[in-house]
Parts: sequence; structure tokens; C-alpha cells
Amino acid sequence: MLYAFLPGGEAGVAAKKFFQTTILGPYSKGVAAAEAQILVKTKQFAEMMKGFKSDLKETIDGTPYSKGQAVKVYNWIKNGVEVDIEKQSYIDALVEAVENDPELKALADQIEQNFPIDYKASWRNDTTINKSIYDAINSGTRAKHLQVFSENVDNIFNKDNMQEIENLYGKKFRQALQNSLQRMKTGRNRVSTDAQSNAFLNWINRAVATTMFVNTRSAVLQLLSSLNFIGKANNNIFQATAAMFSGEWKKDFNTLWNSDYLKNRREGAKFDVLADEMSEGDTKGLNKILKFGFLPTRMSDSFAIALGGAAFYRNTVNALMANGVSEADAKVEAMAQWQNAAEESQQSSDPSKISEIQSSSVGKVIYAFANTPFQYARIVKRKLQDVVSGRSAAEGGGSKVRQDLQSVLYYSIGQAMLFNALQTALFAVAFEDDEDEKEKLMDEKSLLSVERALTSYAKSLGNPGAVVGAIYSVIAEANEQQEKYGKIDNPYKIALEATAISPPLNTKLKDIVAIGNIYKYNEKEIKNDTFKLSPDNKALEIVGNVASFGGLPLDRVIRKTQNLAAIANEEAEAWQKLFLALGWSKWELGLQNNKSTGFNTDFDTDFSTDFSTDFSTDFSPLNKTVLNKSLPKNVLGRANDDGTIEVDPSLKGKEKKKVIAHEEKHQKDMKSGKLGYDDNFVYYNGDKHERKAGKIEYNGKKYIEGHPKLPWEAAANKVERTV
Repeated sequence: MLYAFLPGGEAGVAAKKFFQTTILGPYSKGVAAAEAQILVKTKQFAEMMKGFKSDLKETIDGTPYSKGQAVKVYNWIKNGVEVDIEKQSYIDALVEAVENDPELKALADQIEQNFPIDYKASWRNDTTINKSIYDAINSGTRAKHLQVFSENVDNIFNKDNMQEIENLYGKKFRQALQNSLQRMKTGRNRVSTDAQSNAFLNWINRAVATTMFVNTRSAVLQLLSSLNFIGKANNNIFQATAAMFSGEWKKDFNTLWNSDYLKNRREGAKFDVLADEMSEGDTKGLNKILKFGFLPTRMSDSFAIALGGAAFYRNTVNALMANGVSEADAKVEAMAQWQNAAEESQQSSDPSKISEIQSSSVGKVIYAFANTPFQYARIVKRKLQDVVSGRSAAEGGGSKVRQDLQSVLYYSIGQAMLFNALQTALFAVAFEDDEDEKEKLMDEKSLLSVERALTSYAKSLGNPGAVVGAIYSVIAEANEQQEKYGKIDNPYKIALEATAISPPLNTKLKDIVAIGNIYKYNEKEIKNDTFKLSPDNKALEIVGNVASFGGLPLDRVIRKTQNLAAIANEEAEAWQKLFLALGWSKWELGLQNNKSTGFNTDFDTDFSTDFSTDFSTDFSPLNKTVLNKSLPKNVLGRANDDGTIEVDPSLKGKEKKKVIAHEEKHQKDMKSGKLGYDDNFVYYNGDKHERKAGKIEYNGKKYIEGHPKLPWEAAANKVERTV
């Protein structure tokens, strides 16, 4: 928004420096100091509450108010505040309840002394005293450390200037600017105050929290964001690499990791708007569990910022010292620049990085997890404005223009494509056996990365872009189903794509769809083994999804248990066990079909076949080898879904071992759900291939059964060659 006021050329460069000196600089320094103190006070309050035994949610007899509210009212009345409670009998009862309870009285005195709560008209909406205390700590501490910022803002954006801004840019712009400055002063992004809106947003927060509960996969992928510091001033890829191998890197990493900034991000979940709000709510009961669930992401977030930031910090220190700045001052300035760079290029809940639409109730429904794309879109816009207006050239000539244009390319498409490419193809490509299949997979993942990058960037442009992105995803899914099956095969997946515009609502819909599909495809098992003690109990999975819909992350606990059980499965390969531990699901790793949820594959569950091959896999004592003279002509071996392997009795020695190994590979893939077949189709890695008259269609061509070009045969052949 400040960019709207900048002129072009050298005057614009001077104006940027003015805003940096008077507004942005004091704000950043004030926030850094405030959050360090907030962290200390928050811990102090948590320590104070450890020995407190009373239930502050318990209602005071004869009133509609809780003990926690009684403590607040008691302190306000004692300080002469007129509390808007219509019945004096209620006020008397609340004051009396505190005075007659030594524990409540001691709590009220400690709060008044250390964490005074300001009276506000909407006080009834803060039903928990924890939230009121956090707000008091936040507002009081921020007000103290942001005094210079606040005074400068009030002077620059005074009544007359704001009226002029409205005349030039419109009423909506003025309102958005005022709201943004107010959020920066208070540190709070939630704008709603009525109880209904707050209840809805809490429901949204819990939808996000259940998704992120002990989400190790998200934590792993979060590490990729360490690359975001490359390309910053004095930190190109060569400078960053050199700094990482310097003797200072380890010390710099520890300095950043133990900084107040990262401590606060870890403690307060400052990496996301909704996570931040969740962390500062009532830390008892369910919220405490949900806050704990953010731990892997919080730790990974800090690790990524320290990992990528250490090189940036060191190169910034060196650049400042080269310009005559003392080492001590250079480190202070480099620390501030590193913090600003992290807030700009990582997930952030800082109000200065949150737009009007993001802070709204609607925005939180639509743009959960979208903070970073929004920030990248702003970077792109600002860099383009600098280039077009001549500010880039005035600031650093042609080299600055090139640098800004490179940033535009990186943050518009490049970064999103890089992240999505790494995310979607991280393990699939690395562990695909067949070269043709690997090439096909690479093409698919590359296209998917481009699509995700474009839809993500579209969403960062606001509501119109979000709608366009959602429509594109719906059309793409419908087209894919039409091409594969000649019809709309799975309308639920289309509905999921439609609601993907809102991640929290999409999460809730997935819970509902999963409940229906688990029962649909496992009805017999559920009825017969309802109380079976197993992590794979389908009835338990349904309970988990019901709990998730209500805000309790039981489904994720069950999934983690299933992954741990799968790690112990001797059929799983080492790389599969690793990714299971990191949070990938069994069906993504080819260890089971996903028909029970309806979210991914087209595998059928009961397979019977007659794969005709003359090829091999690993030996397994679970398979039974049967000699069969009646195998079809030129068929040396056959794997069956009952665990048997049929072998031509004329085979001897090594040739026989090769065939058995080949068929055992098929058997293993069938058991894991990676491979399956019926009379009409072969199912492999989530794809469906028509099977007719002894031939199988693959990549638009028809091959005889057992042909080495078929990917499942290529995988078995690879094992066979090890014999």
C-alpha cells in the first residue's frame, strides 16, 4: 500500500528510504523487541497458572458468568471501571465469589499486578481468561515498543492526509490502510468481535490444526523453503554456497536458531495466521493437544529459516563490514535484515504482511496456508513497479534492473514450480524402476508442477484468481476422468476440487467422503470385525474421520499408527519405510490401494489373473510354488492372487529360480496393492490398462501379455536379473 505513494526515479528511491526510516524500520525493531518480551511474559503467565487448580470456566451461582470473567470484573470494579452488567446482583455475586475464594483472589491480584486487562465493550466474547491475558500481554508490550512507530504513523497519516488519500485513491483504499496500520499496532489479525464469528473462526482454526497435527510430511517439505534466501542481496547461489562451507556457518546457524525471533516463532506458531491464533487461545484441553500437533512444523520452520538464513546473515555481515561498518553494528543490522527477509519469504502471521482480504473471516476460509503465495505476489508487483517507474535504474542502474526482473521470474513462477516439482516428484521419480515409466512420470509431474504453480499464483491475486484456479482444477479433474474412463467416474473428486478453494472446508468434506467410502468398500470387513484390535481396522478409521470433522485429530493418530505398523512390514522396502516415517501414506508408496477413501487410485481389491511371463522377484516364504504342466504355450510362470506361483516343470536350476523370482515380484506388488488385475483390466500404480484378447493397452499401444515394455514386467525383469 505504501508503494502507491511512491513517485518514479530518484524521488521514488528517496521516498522509499523515508518510509523505511519512519515507518518500516521502527516497526521491525519495535516488533523484535516486543516479541522477545512477550515470550518472557507468556512463559511467566504459564508458570503462574501451573499451580492453579480451579476451573475458570465454571459458572458463578446465580449468574451467567464464569469464574474467569469474575476475576476480570473484580479487577475492573476495583479500579473504578463501570462494567456494563445490567443487574447489580450479578456484579455483587462476581465480586463476592472472588473475595471469598483465596485462590481466585490471589490470581486476580497477580493478574492486576503483572498482566492488567483493559476493559472493552466486547469483553464477554473472551470467555477464557487465557485469551484475555495473551491479548493484554501482546497489546501492552507492543504499545510500549512500538511508540516511535505509532507516533510517526499518527503524524504522517493524520486526519487531513487520510482525507487526501481518500480523495486520490478512494474510500476502500483508505479503510484498508487504516485497518492495516491498526493491526500492526495491535499485533492481531482477527477483525471480528461478535461471538458467532469468533466461534466460526475457531472451527476453521481447528480444521487447519487437525490437518497439521503432527504433520511430519509438511515438516519435511517445509525444509525446501530454506532455498528462499538465495537470490537476496549479497546472497546469490555462489555466495550462499561459499558461506555454507566457511568456518563461520555453524556458529551463525546456532546464533539464528537461538535468536528471540525464532524462539518466538517456535513458541507462538508465528509462521501462520491461524496457527498463531490457535497458539494464543485457551491452552487447556483440546487446544493444548492441537497446539502440540504443530510441533514438527514449528521446528522445521525454524530449522529452514536458520539453515538458509545462516549464509544470508554471514554474507550481509561481510558486505556491511566491507563498507566500513563495525563488526558489532554489522551483526545487529544483518540480524534485522535476516528477520525481514524471513518474514517476507516464509509463512508469516505479521500484520504488516497480511492484507485486508486475508485478515477477514472470508479470507481465512479461502486463504488458509496461502500467506507465502500472497507475499510472493506482492514481491513481484513491487519489483515490476520499481522497474517500470525507473526506481530500479535510479537505485542501482542496469544491474539492479536485471536483479529485480530475475526476482519477478523467480517469485512469480520459478519458486512455485521448483517447490511443487520437488514436492510431487521427491520420491516417485527417484525410486521408479522402469526407464519408460520414469520418463512418463517425469512428464506428468512436470505438468502437475506447472499447474500447481499457476493455480497457486492465481489464488495469491485475490478472490477472482482463487475462483479461476478452482474452476480450472474442476475442469482438469473432469477431463482426466473423461479421458481415462470415457465418463465422469468419481464425482466426489470433482466436488473436492471445487471446495479446494477453501482448504478448511475441503478438509471437512474429505472427512465426510472418506467416511462414506471406507464403509462402501469395506462393509463386510466392518460388520465382521468391528472391534478387531488392529491399526487397519476400518471401523476405527471411520471413527477417526468423524472425530476429525469435529476438530479432534484422531484420524491422524490412526494414520501414524498405521504407518508405524507398515514400517515393521517386511514387504516394505527401505526407502518406503523411510517415507512412511516421514508421513507419506501407504497408497502413495505403493503399499496398499486407496479405494477405501476414494481419493487416489483405481485399484480393485479382489484380484485374479493369469499374467503370462517368462521372467522374476525377491524370494518370499509366504508364496507357494506349484508345478503345472497345463500352463498356456510359451508361459513359463504365473502368479495367482491366492499366493501360489505356477511354474513349468520342465524348468531346472537357474532358469527355474529366475521365473520364481519374477513371479514373486508380481506377487509382492499384488500384495502391496501396487499391482492388480481382473478379466478386463490391469491396475498398476494407480493407472488402469485395458486387457483384451491376450493384449494389454499401455501408453496408447497394445502389447502381448508379459511384454517387457509393460512397467510391471520391467520391474519383475529387473529383479530377475539379480538371480
